[in-house]
Amino acid sequence: MSLPLEVAPKQMGQLPPSTSCNSMVANPINGASFTENQQIILDLVTGRGFLNPSSMYCRYRLTASGQAAGGFMVTGAPAYGPFVQFQMLFNSQVVENITDYNIYCNDITNLKIDAASKQGLAPAFGYGNATVAFNSMNIVNGRTLLASPDIIPLSCPLPCLLSQSESYVPLFLFGGVRIILTLDTIANMFNTTNIPTGYTITNFELCYDVINFDPAVESYYSSLANQAGKIVLKSSSVATGSQPLANGSTGSYQVPFNYRLASIKSLLLHNSPAVAPGATLGTGKFCALDVTTNNGDYQFEIGGVLYPPRSLSTANNKAGILSELCLALFGNRNIASSSLGVSPSTWNVSSGSYPDSAVSPGMFIVGVNTERVPSSSSMLTGVSSLLAPINVRLNINTATVQNCQLRLFALYDALIEVDVNTREVKILQ
Repeated sequence: MSLPLEVAPKQMGQLPPSTSCNSMVANPINGASFTENQQIILDLVTGRGFLNPSSMYCRYRLTASGQAAGGFMVTGAPAYGPFVQFQMLFNSQVVENITDYNIYCNDITNLKIDAASKQGLAPAFGYGNATVAFNSMNIVNGRTLLASPDIIPLSCPLPCLLSQSESYVPLFLFGGVRIILTLDTIANMFNTTNIPTGYTITNFELCYDVINFDPAVESYYSSLANQAGKIVLKSSSVATGSQPLANGSTGSYQVPFNYRLASIKSLLLHNSPAVAPGATLGTGKFCALDVTTNNGDYQFEIGGVLYPPRSLSTANNKAGILSELCLALFGNRNIASSSLGVSPSTWNVSSGSYPDSAVSPGMFIVGVNTERVPSSSSMLTGVSSLLAPINVRLNINTATVQNCQLRLFALYDALIEVDVNTREVKILQ
């Protein structure tokens, strides 16, 4: 007979007796203080153990100086605001290069973390300021600056190939791993009222956990390599790019993005004004707005196939675009269970209503799921763009009233291929 699950004894494996967890901290190798347009370079410790992907995060201190009280950091999630570009190198070869990294991280934060959760994360992500009382949803967007010097402690996870791996990463098989973060300009990060004359980042640390098992475990793990002598791990990343859209644009457009990817899981379109933040209103490139001004539609084309098959209309039902966005972010999960940080005021920012409010920035992001089987555990679940570019199809029936920049984020499956003999690591994307 079979016992009911409620009373059946649990079968649990045992850890090897010498298993240990080491909390690692990487400091920049190229200095201790950094400001706009500079790079922060970090090297990870490799040659031993397994990286726990979910443990990777950074912490640092940002000091804004030269401003009177009342200035505003418009970067949505302030902890991500300074990082305009993210690069990862394996054995001196660039394997991941994400431009507009701060915009992408800001969008994912706004879309996957609701207002209540943002308030709980405010001391780490930097929302509000050190003295604000959290009594409004608007507080959890951007940061009001105190008088100079305003010293802001910040901390956040870093989405990347390593931190998004679906299994522990065998660092004992890796050669050199380097991360490079490029810092954004003051003009992009702050509005022009009481703007700082400078900002500096100090005490930067990249933290991650390395799990060490018995040598016998590492030896057995290596023996599981395929016939080519390689271990393959599944991870994910994002490809980014941008195209201009001129002031006064109206009519039908097909905007190409030349990404060559084997498995695209979803697409996110972030349209923003091509201007720096304004004096008291406007969040510049961090604003995601509707370029059709509630009078047009959106659609994507990959390899001659349209996603979704019927275009998403802002004139007929703008709410349906939000439901499609939930499917793009959460796969086949129930739409009603999605944790969005969007509000009516942030969703309805358009080309005709910009500039947006600094405390209620535009979050109109058009997204579609392109997986062949949403949320499947198979190796590659998305569609391929290896033979043709991705096209964004726009119908704009009300002319835009400012120059815009169209940014397309393509979330894709990435395979980390590790050679157990040579320690060569390749990324298949």
